[in-house]
Amino acid sequence: MLPSVSKIENLIVLSAGLHFGKLDIDYQRQIQYQPRFNPFDWGFQSINLRYHIEKQQRKKPEKLSKFMSFELKTGGILSPVRQTFLTGETSPIVKFSLLLGTDIYFPKINTSLQFERDWWIAINGGSFQRDIKGYVSNSTIGLCYHKGIKKDRKIKFAIGGAFVIDHNTIYETRTKINQGLAKTNLWYYNIKGLYFSYYHPLTSNMDIQLRQIIPLVGEKGYNPSRTSVGVVYKIKP
Repeated sequence: MLPSVSKIENLIVLSAGLHFGKLDIDYQRQIQYQPRFNPFDWGFQSINLRYHIEKQQRKKPEKLSKFMSFELKTGGILSPVRQTFLTGETSPIVKFSLLLGTDIYFPKINTSLQFERDWWIAINGGSFQRDIKGYVSNSTIGLCYHKGIKKDRKIKFAIGGAFVIDHNTIYETRTKINQGLAKTNLWYYNIKGLYFSYYHPLTSNMDIQLRQIIPLVGEKGYNPSRTSVGVVYKIKP
């Protein structure tokens, strides 16, 4: 319930999860039953990751750890800005995005299933025209191959699908959808394509990431703002 809204929504919360050592992965689903019963609203769901910070020695390796392992990632990436700015607004040249992700690693094939997402937002404080002058979020899912080098370090190559929310063009996309000129599956992620990433180790827990997103739907041609370089810190449960 929000203070300025008299409407109250009551929800039933269902949750199921898996526990892997210090890492918990939970899926949560909320079903609204007041003011109306709505079991199919996909906005009321989430996947939650929890990492337990504690000192604990394992007595023996778990069977699951021989088959797969998890790696949480956080970091920051830099990429050029290609936005539309109104008169009087400052125009940054480079944007800094916060990155979060996880790898599900299968040691027998030296390959991981990779999920990453990053966010950049530019606030236009004090403006009477718009509060947010820029917002870009990139979500990627793909496969990442790990190749060992010296000192227990690895270089990694990833390829997969990229799903982009670009505040600069999303309203143009929605206008085209309303006019029947674009598909409705571009309403949320208005740009879709492929991504390629290369990771080079700085330390055993830190990599430099080079990434290129190639738009295929919603945008065509090379866009420099889809090229990025960043630093990724790995947390191994």
